[in-house]
Amino acid sequence: MQPVESPPQAASQLYSQSEKERSELFVKFIDVLFAVVIGQSFGFLSSAQGGASWVTNISQNVIALGDAVLFYALIISSWIGYHASVKSLPIKNVSRFFVDVVLLFSYSLALANLKSFINTSFIISAVFTLYFLWGLIRLFEYADKNVRSQYQMIGRAALSGTFAILFLAVAVLVYVNPDPTIQGIFLSISFALIISYRILLQTKLKWP
Repeated sequence: MQPVESPPQAASQLYSQSEKERSELFVKFIDVLFAVVIGQSFGFLSSAQGGASWVTNISQNVIALGDAVLFYALIISSWIGYHASVKSLPIKNVSRFFVDVVLLFSYSLALANLKSFINTSFIISAVFTLYFLWGLIRLFEYADKNVRSQYQMIGRAALSGTFAILFLAVAVLVYVNPDPTIQGIFLSISFALIISYRILLQTKLKWP
């Protein structure tokens, strides 16, 4: 006779009210940091040294402009995905919040390195490594196997780890091949990888 698995838990049963309230406080703080980083990006791109000067000489700044598009794709998709994730599974362990803070610092660092795709590619690899760590911490927070299965938490963490490796490979290849044409190719690949990552989260794992 096969053992009967317990039914999936309702979201409200996965955390206490105090944990939910603390998570909401963490999320509000992270929202402020997101807004600060995006605000900094607007200021930089509109400055004489940023996007304004790049547009007047596009041929010499293709990589920098591509980096800017990559930056916005990364941070905006991250912000949307972050809210969907913490809404379903609030932050219970403060270490996940600390990872969020480090992630926002990484986004700010990426903004400061838009003119160097080599630096940007290594930063993106670090970002996806932090996504992987974030997922591992969430596995620790929600240890029940039925909850993990219901929210496909192992698959999501594994996906982040896989893309961290892919972006590290891109970073290494760009580092050993600094030719602008090669960088342009890998910049396009990086953009496709970010889009693919979000599509896989939405379609294959079917949970935000």
